[in-house]
Amino acid sequence: MERYFFKVISLIAVFIILFSGIVYAETIQTQDENNLKIEYYYDINTNTVIAQIISEIELEDTKPTWTLSEDKKTYTKIYTGNMNYTTPVVDITGKETIINVVIDQIQPATIKMEYVYDETTNKVTAKMISNTELKDTKPTWTLSEDKHIYTKVFDTNMDYYTPAEDINGNIINVNIQITDVKEFKVEMKYEYNKTLNQVTAQIVSNMELANTKPTWTLSEDKLVYTKIYYKEESYSTKVQNIYGQTIDVQININQMERANIYVEYSYDEITNQVLATIKSDMQLQNTKPTWSLSEDKLSYTKIYTENMKYTTPVVDISGNETIVEINIDQIDVEPPVVNVEYKYNDDDTITVYLKSNEKMKDTKPTWVLSEDQLTYEKIYDTKNEDYYTTVQDIHGFQTSVKLDFKLKKFIYDQNDGSTIKVRYLYIDKAKALVEIISSVKMQDTKPTWELSEDGYKYTKWYYENDLYQTKVIDINGVEKNVDILVNLFEDYLVGIDVSHHNGEIDWEEVKNSGIDYAIIRVGYGQDIVSQDDRYFARNIAECERLGIPYGVYLYSYAVDTYSAISEAEHMLRLIKGHNPEFGVWIDLEEEVPGVDFVGIATTFCEKMKGYGYSNVGVYANLEWWQTTLNNDVLDKYNKWIAQWGSSCDYDKKYVMWQYTDSGTVNGIDTNVDMNIYYK
Repeated sequence: MERYFFKVISLIAVFIILFSGIVYAETIQTQDENNLKIEYYYDINTNTVIAQIISEIELEDTKPTWTLSEDKKTYTKIYTGNMNYTTPVVDITGKETIINVVIDQIQPATIKMEYVYDETTNKVTAKMISNTELKDTKPTWTLSEDKHIYTKVFDTNMDYYTPAEDINGNIINVNIQITDVKEFKVEMKYEYNKTLNQVTAQIVSNMELANTKPTWTLSEDKLVYTKIYYKEESYSTKVQNIYGQTIDVQININQMERANIYVEYSYDEITNQVLATIKSDMQLQNTKPTWSLSEDKLSYTKIYTENMKYTTPVVDISGNETIVEINIDQIDVEPPVVNVEYKYNDDDTITVYLKSNEKMKDTKPTWVLSEDQLTYEKIYDTKNEDYYTTVQDIHGFQTSVKLDFKLKKFIYDQNDGSTIKVRYLYIDKAKALVEIISSVKMQDTKPTWELSEDGYKYTKWYYENDLYQTKVIDINGVEKNVDILVNLFEDYLVGIDVSHHNGEIDWEEVKNSGIDYAIIRVGYGQDIVSQDDRYFARNIAECERLGIPYGVYLYSYAVDTYSAISEAEHMLRLIKGHNPEFGVWIDLEEEVPGVDFVGIATTFCEKMKGYGYSNVGVYANLEWWQTTLNNDVLDKYNKWIAQWGSSCDYDKKYVMWQYTDSGTVNGIDTNVDMNIYYK
């Protein structure tokens, strides 16, 4: 009886499925005598498939995702998506059968769009029509009772995508294209009546208008608003059509005749004032009390003594107002901008030019002012100039201009009787103009230099210090060596220190090589004639004859105060009556254990100061200064540090640095010590 009841219920279910959907079945033959078959039932409304595995004998309940019937002969499962796979089925005898499940009847969710335009409302009703039931997930749309149609009313054209979800959770992006709503447009038309000097304005619409503008007249066909204007104005107004749509319209009444107004400016360079003139092609009303209106009423004038920028109203005879921009920027309130230029003249003098951006007053009696009053010039023949001078423009504004240049020249006599002159013009401690001038025409063989057209002068700019020897070749093919010594900075000088070890020196060659000073050894040890430097007398005489600044030093062997005093007397005997402006020095190098070298240095320096020499000091190498002579007592004397290399690492104040013992200088056959003296 129970089995019969179940069969009846199953038949009823199958009948319902057959009536509402599509049914087909597939039978699978197993290897034993049991028959298994699988049947599929498609529901067009829900777009799902019911799969049933049917057996002739009872089945084990081994498939948790399937539903087993009470008689244990039928498995049932509902599918919402297509798939293809195998699954095992076990009967009560323990036999396992592999069933192939193929779900391919489920249709993809599709939506088509329909649009209906209502001319009376100028709106479009859009419909989404689905082949399956839809979920009610779109609050701005209305879903039909059968859940197959979404509906929405649009009053504006648009093109966009929106998602819709079917009953099985599938998401479809739907393109909404609203194109039939008529766009509300208006056009402005203006008609000027010259006789009445008035403008008729019309707002012309493509759709009937609601009569919402009481100051305008609406036409019978409700497509045109009209209004008459008697003066210029500009504003925005709102217009509404019969569907309630509104649009902002810009009203620009500017067609009436009005004065054409412009401004002219006249600058008086003498008074430094500006005359501003407002000109019109129509008569103006006298509404500007700070301006002067001409008799013909066609122009205003005003004098300005200060720069300014502002706007001011001008009213023509018809009452139209024009806003005029006044821009006074011609009045001179700034001091002149002056650039300094230098020129090296053939006679070794320098011409300095002060070039201004505006005319200058003739307030500098030692300078020559050009006719156009834009350039001052002056010739200098001194070696150095470093000072400020004041320049005024014609209105009395002044600026301070710095002159900063240094001149050097060296003449080298050549074996063939010709001469080479090297001139240096240092400008602002930033750059140097170097000229090589030959008495014989030169060949153009130096690519980094510029040769003059006549072939007698090479020119080159330097922006950093440089010391080297270069060659020039004259038109006869004779090669000549030229020493180039560039020292851009005035805070130090380059010098040498010499003794008899350097032999007999050609001091004229040394001077022409560009060396700024020399330190000459007078001798060594105590006051004994045999310990005088045998070239001292000649060296000091030559420096004095040629005007080469010099200092002197004595090589010390002192081991106590007595011998230090004797060395000071040795120095005094040889330099008495001379002026060693670059200092009197004691040279400490001999390492003797237990000697108080600080005391020896102090004794020597104090003794020389007592003899009237204020510029006294001590020479030693860096290691001595950092160890043996490391005493604050010596800080009151000048210090000369020996450290050969590219820098001096002494961390206290010093005035001279010996940076090499292997320098080469014209006029000296041996290598020579080179020094830098800090001013």
